[in-house]
Amino acid sequence: MITIPCGDLGDPCGGTVSGETMDDVVREIQNHAIDIHGYTVEQAGAPEKLELWRGAIRQTARPAETRTNLLDL
Repeated sequence: MITIPCGDLGDPCGGTVSGETMDDVVREIQNHAIDIHGYTVEQAGAPEKLELWRGAIRQTARPAETRTNLLDL
């Protein structure tokens, strides 16, 4: 199971998103972004947004001291 706090994805939020695979998590992130943060389907499916989210998921697997804070980008 992969679980990532929404706040690690660049939106100020206390929620979490989970899934069994990277694709499952990305789909859940898209649904969360649309349902909770008011993204449009187009915004949640934009290639640059998907790349950012996939990078954030990979970052959570790294030790904390080596992570990049997406809010600083």
